[in-house]
Amino acid sequence: SLLFQMVLQGEIISPAKLEESRSHTLPHIRTIPESLSAVAMKALSIEQEDRYENVMQLQKEIRKHKEGFATEAEQAGHMKQLGLMLNRNVLYCVMALFIVSMMAVSAYKDERNRAELYKLRNYHQSELVSMRKTMHFLDTGSNSYEEYLQALLRATEMSLNVDDYLQAEGLLELILEIDNKNPQGYYLKGRLYERTSKLAGALAAYEQVLKNNPQSSFASKAEARLKALRKND
Repeated sequence: SLLFQMVLQGEIISPAKLEESRSHTLPHIRTIPESLSAVAMKALSIEQEDRYENVMQLQKEIRKHKEGFATEAEQAGHMKQLGLMLNRNVLYCVMALFIVSMMAVSAYKDERNRAELYKLRNYHQSELVSMRKTMHFLDTGSNSYEEYLQALLRATEMSLNVDDYLQAEGLLELILEIDNKNPQGYYLKGRLYERTSKLAGALAAYEQVLKNNPQSSFASKAEARLKALRKND
């Protein structure tokens, strides 16, 4: 027959090319993959050494195509093999992309937070320097006792904001030595003890606020912290 003669003479048109020649009439239909077309042409090769040695090899090639791997007949390049690998592992690729994206976002946020913290620390450090200068002037008697105490309290708050607990502890000792019933001093002492996980000390400091100055503005704050600590205890 004509087809047999074409096979013998090596004039067979590959299924992919034949389908491509018909695509102008039915452009929406393309059902023959190039990989299978390559397998068919290899099986129909004129030279024996170019064909598959046995049916098992042909079955292996078809199985490769069905499982999403490149066939030997199509001699796929690296990009084609990479594309097939991605198609075989779409779910894992999406998960990996999601994880990498989350890591990138997390790294960006961490870097931004570090930058913000660095700015905040610089700001508070400059404020502490300013407070020390203020306290130096206060020591010379150029301002009132109350302003001196307020400067110490402000310096203590800023020390807590930058996690400088040693500085805060030293300032609180000085504050409570000057005014051993100062409500803000005991409240800040409670905050310091909370941050350094000394809960018994925090409870005692907050109780001292209520004992010494139950009508002060810090009494309600101390009471709220006491309730929270006792609830979590």
